[in-house]
Amino acid sequence: AAADPPPSADEPLVFDESPPAPAEAKAESAVVPAAGVDPPAAPMPQPLVFDQSGGPLVFEVEPTTAAEPAATSPASSPSHEVDSAPPEPLYDGGDGVRLPASRPPSAGEAGIDISAESPLHDLGGLIGALENWALEESVVVNSARLYQLVNDLAALRIDLEATQGTLAAAAAASAQTDPLAREAMDGAVGAVQSMYRTAVSIEQQALRLGSIELRSLANTLPQLVRYLGRKTGKELTLEIVGDDIQVDRQVLDRLSDAIRQLIVNAVFHGVEAPAEREAAGKSSTASVGLHATTKENRLEILVTDDGRGIDWDAVHRSGVRLGMLASDAEPTADVLRALLFEEGFSTHEDPGDVAGDGGGLAKVRQAVEELHGSLSMETNPEAGTSFSITVPSHRALQQALLVAAGDQLWGIPEAAVTDVLPMAQAEIAVTEAGSQLETAEGRIPLASFADVVGLGIVGAPTYVVVLTSPIGSVALTVEGLAGSREVAAKELGALLTGPEAVTGAALLGGGEVVLLVDAGRLAERQRSIVSEPVDRIPRVLVVDDSKGVQQVVSGALASSGFATHVAGSVAEALSMLAEHEIDALVVDFSMPRADGVALVHMVRQRYGHMPVVMLSGVASEEDQARAEAAGVDAFFDKADFREGGLAVRLRELIEEFDES
Repeated sequence: AAADPPPSADEPLVFDESPPAPAEAKAESAVVPAAGVDPPAAPMPQPLVFDQSGGPLVFEVEPTTAAEPAATSPASSPSHEVDSAPPEPLYDGGDGVRLPASRPPSAGEAGIDISAESPLHDLGGLIGALENWALEESVVVNSARLYQLVNDLAALRIDLEATQGTLAAAAAASAQTDPLAREAMDGAVGAVQSMYRTAVSIEQQALRLGSIELRSLANTLPQLVRYLGRKTGKELTLEIVGDDIQVDRQVLDRLSDAIRQLIVNAVFHGVEAPAEREAAGKSSTASVGLHATTKENRLEILVTDDGRGIDWDAVHRSGVRLGMLASDAEPTADVLRALLFEEGFSTHEDPGDVAGDGGGLAKVRQAVEELHGSLSMETNPEAGTSFSITVPSHRALQQALLVAAGDQLWGIPEAAVTDVLPMAQAEIAVTEAGSQLETAEGRIPLASFADVVGLGIVGAPTYVVVLTSPIGSVALTVEGLAGSREVAAKELGALLTGPEAVTGAALLGGGEVVLLVDAGRLAERQRSIVSEPVDRIPRVLVVDDSKGVQQVVSGALASSGFATHVAGSVAEALSMLAEHEIDALVVDFSMPRADGVALVHMVRQRYGHMPVVMLSGVASEEDQARAEAAGVDAFFDKADFREGGLAVRLRELIEEFDES
């Protein structure tokens, strides 16, 4: 399904805070159906029945057939009814949302809400914000800049949170030695706490500015379902729950395609034709549902149908037909589940105007991965099929479980974590298929997290983390846990991309950074691990005075198949070179005291030729020439656009050195 394009840097967001205008009829939102689906020739009337008793919105979709589409016209269409009472006047709440005039817009529905209880510096209410006239005008906001502001505010707030802890520890230590110093430290702690509260308030307001109600998407779905019903000749009812919740527009932009695709799949593949349903003892009218909830800063979306469930025999046959499975293969249930999410897979030989050309579920999975979320599926021949999507409520923030592996921390989106247990409590069975964890639901594959992400360094496991994924659950052993943290998510730069399991980086505050991994990719890699001798792993030393850079670069290289060590200074790097066998260096150009060029000179004098790659975000052409004269083999700007360029060049240099 095709969704509205995400906001670009030139596309403004308009927040309308002017007084509500008189209610006016609005044309039904246009729907862009799934790939390969012809759009309706003209907007169709939308008969709705709203139940204000607290239950869900139920859209009764009139059954029609593909051969004889129902004739409709504005004059003959039923009007919106609310329990047979006259509809309450509506006003435009912005973003296509129409609200009852008796209900004022919330902060997320109309502009910035700075209340009297705001934690900003207002001296207990003695001073206030600007005059109200400044808050009653429409403001055009550049969407890209707004989202950059949200991301920066999240990072600032997390940094201040970390600083609070550092100062509190320093204040406690100074109390025992110098009372005067303790008084000064207490003042500093109070100042940072005040800044933290202010940062939290500003961050929340910025998040509300970038939010939109889910109904901006949900309002388009009845028309899509009605169209699909006409195309397939199926009788359908669409149930929507939670369309009034606030969603980060960035999140909704990425999920719109996925949700529409799941609705198309439910109608076309899931539910049966009326005659088939009646023969099975079901109602002739099939039910499709969209249920949305928010919990602990997570958005959970469930797309359901009460159809026949997935035909696994058909999936098997299609896999063979498409060359994705061997003709004599006997695939496991996990293999078949994974096949559903492969690009280009379809159970239909000839793409039609509804079925599309395959790959729909692959795009759903990709959208969820981009949001660092989780995707799972349940199917039953009697109860139908449900797809569950869990993603962070806001693109810039997410909750991550921090695990230790390979001498550094990694972040697993908490939305994908279903259980964590100490090794002592884990019941492990060794079978012909490998190690498996015994759970109440049955056995699931067990592997080392370090092995799965490609570190090649396995420490003593202390915990087992159970993850859910599109192809089933997987259990991974880790060397330690550092708790669950709210983190500011960032994309990896192109220079470090490449490892499939690594999806981004997360700021923890105080310069700490961890790499984020995707549960679905971890599950796939776990199943692809084979017991074969491993080639020699190249050893790389990463030298940078920034701990965050050390963690991101060494982690990305480790996931690309390198054994990594880190150093924060020239002296520390020389010590590491003396203690370890190193195959290549990745050196920062700018470091305190002695810079990276000085280190390269020393390495060449003491160890002769060794592949050296230099990184910089500030070096000029003259600096680059000086580095090359010192013996640097490759020079990269830290913002280089070449995808995976660092790992590729390192491997080339090491191979050239081994052959020489």
